[in-house]
Amino acid sequence: MSNGFLYPNEMSIIYTDSIPIIALIFKVLSPLLPKTFQYMGVYGLLCFALQGGLSCIILSKFINRYKAFIGTIFFIISSVLFQRMYYHTALGSQWLILLYISIWIYKNNFKSFKSQCIISILLPILGISIHFHLFAICSVIFAGYLLNLFFENYNLKQTIILLFIYIGTAIFIMYILGGFTSEILPTADGLGIYSANLNTLFNSFNYTLFTKALPVYGEGQYEGYAYLGLGIIILFFIMLSYCIIPVHFKELWMKYKNEMLSIFITGIILYILALSPIITLNNWKIELSIPKVLKEYWGIFRSTGRFIWPVMYGVMIFSIIFVDKILEKRTGFILFIIVAIIQIVDMFPVIKENYKKYHQEYDYTCDLQSSIWENLALDYQHVEFMFNYSFNDIYLKKWPQIFSYGYYAVNHNMTISNFHFSRSVEEKVQNIIDKDRKELLNGNVKGDTIYVFEKDNFNQEYYKKSNLYFYEIDNELIGIKYPIIEQ
Repeated sequence: MSNGFLYPNEMSIIYTDSIPIIALIFKVLSPLLPKTFQYMGVYGLLCFALQGGLSCIILSKFINRYKAFIGTIFFIISSVLFQRMYYHTALGSQWLILLYISIWIYKNNFKSFKSQCIISILLPILGISIHFHLFAICSVIFAGYLLNLFFENYNLKQTIILLFIYIGTAIFIMYILGGFTSEILPTADGLGIYSANLNTLFNSFNYTLFTKALPVYGEGQYEGYAYLGLGIIILFFIMLSYCIIPVHFKELWMKYKNEMLSIFITGIILYILALSPIITLNNWKIELSIPKVLKEYWGIFRSTGRFIWPVMYGVMIFSIIFVDKILEKRTGFILFIIVAIIQIVDMFPVIKENYKKYHQEYDYTCDLQSSIWENLALDYQHVEFMFNYSFNDIYLKKWPQIFSYGYYAVNHNMTISNFHFSRSVEEKVQNIIDKDRKELLNGNVKGDTIYVFEKDNFNQEYYKKSNLYFYEIDNELIGIKYPIIEQ
């Protein structure tokens, strides 16, 4: 828990998108690290390595290691991985999805109840410690894994015990990390806006070379971006042409009935969650009427489009495996090389754009440039916003201001009263603003606080009795208890 960015309230690290488990590791190592240090680049590199390693482990279960090695290319240059890594790094932990899938695929290696209990403990510890939303997505995969185990042994008691261990561990880790003490609003606006379109697996959003963007219902559906890539699309249709032949499907069903049924149910659930109450195809939509209570709980995961990611990886895995099984060995190897090249060329604009954008050094310039700010930091400990940031304000127009004050506070060991978090803290912040505004109107000014006002909506007459000294510095309007003495 920290109060540095939500003073005097506290906020759990879970809601900061800073990858708690990595943050805690480097917190321990902080005495050995430079004063200015960030771990996102190192973690990003680790994500790419784990993405390749886990995909190779999954594919090696079904195809030879040479083809599996080629198959890792599709996962390392995954559209979702590149989309998320460079602006929402915690969700770039796509390897976590592959880890859950690999546990399911290698379930026969964990046949003992003891080993299954250990898995049910370790997975939520890791998931919660990386990103709560990603953990929720992976939990649907885990439910499918348990369903598969039940279909095989019909041991309901054992299945329920594993489920309770998993949920109990998740709740415990949430508690340890302060997830239940932050008093934030669990839901947020946007359910249905940030959903997946039915065309998402084939919609490149104009990011790639060969395929053009398909229509979407709204801009928010970038959250459901899950483009397969042209190489995988080719393999997918080859697989589809084989599976739709009744005799082939019957053969597969007889051999893998339990697996196919549990995978099908899991895939349907993920797809429904991703579509949200608003089902869209291109720019056409149909909105389902659901109970208010269900809508509120569904709203906890307002960016529901992300639930499509395991479906995307499932299609990639099945397409590669099935095509390998139905083609002659040498033909399949040549085809894999060809489609891998097609995939790389198709994704090349994305790779090139990110390389060009991030393969250079950036110097951040804080908007608070006046030397007066340095002098103020000697006498004041807190920065308090006397206006509230809405969740959308931060995303749409307030980035420069809120990051400037955040940068200023960090570099001068000060606190600020609001910042960006993964869920809304508006009500919590507004309570403090209302309380302190009353104090100001009664002439009670905190001597250790810089009050920041919204310049465009400021009424100085309203604060006439506040005993504040007002100054405009670097286009920012502040109020302080003591006058600035010119040097």
